[in-house]
Amino acid sequence: MRKLKLLLNKIIEQDSNLDSIEVSGKSLDEALQSACDKLGATLSDLDYEIVEYGENGIFGVGKKDYIVKVYKSKMSMDLIKDFMKSDYKESAVDIDLEKEIKNKDGEAIVRIIQSGVMLKINPPKGGGIQVSEAEVINILQNRGAKQYDEDLVKKLVKKANGEYQKIGEMPLNVVNDSSASVQVSEGKMKAYLLISSPKSGGYDLEKDQIMSILKNNGVVVGINEDAINEFIDYPVYDKPILIAE
Repeated sequence: MRKLKLLLNKIIEQDSNLDSIEVSGKSLDEALQSACDKLGATLSDLDYEIVEYGENGIFGVGKKDYIVKVYKSKMSMDLIKDFMKSDYKESAVDIDLEKEIKNKDGEAIVRIIQSGVMLKINPPKGGGIQVSEAEVINILQNRGAKQYDEDLVKKLVKKANGEYQKIGEMPLNVVNDSSASVQVSEGKMKAYLLISSPKSGGYDLEKDQIMSILKNNGVVVGINEDAINEFIDYPVYDKPILIAE
């Protein structure tokens, strides 16, 4: 355990001096691989944002590389620091991670689509805390939802069955809707989906709309539907998502 702490402490010292690095490449894949090599990490350990999109140009004229800003995942570093601060003894190898996973708070997920305002209440697990009605109302207000059944919201919070149910209507507001674009790697072996966040009162993208956008951009093979399903409940906006390869 002492050796492990020494190793983790060295990682923290090295990364405390690292804010971010900028890398470039002919494709997004090449730029990210360059960052992985320089940081000695895997892609899952990194967060990144695209500073400038690359262009193929015409007959080599006007061709530009991708420029990407990359930094170590804050979540990964926070986990390491929390571990280092804790007064663990040799018996730390017996930490009951399974117990931690079993304890999960309830959550409310709101989706606004053409058919209406949809609400799903996931129940807590183990010793987790149930989501409150006030939390749900706050989410609805932040999304700009005003026409919804308050009594039905109360029932769903109490029931917490983990299923979507329509609780209200939302007037059409195309300007504030979520939108998506697709970037295909230079070798056309990978496709990335970039989805913008809906503004107040805007609609979320549905799975069939995302599939249609991919198809219209020539992406029909190797689509990761699990990634799309994950995005529906837990969206990640304005960051490229590897959606097909």
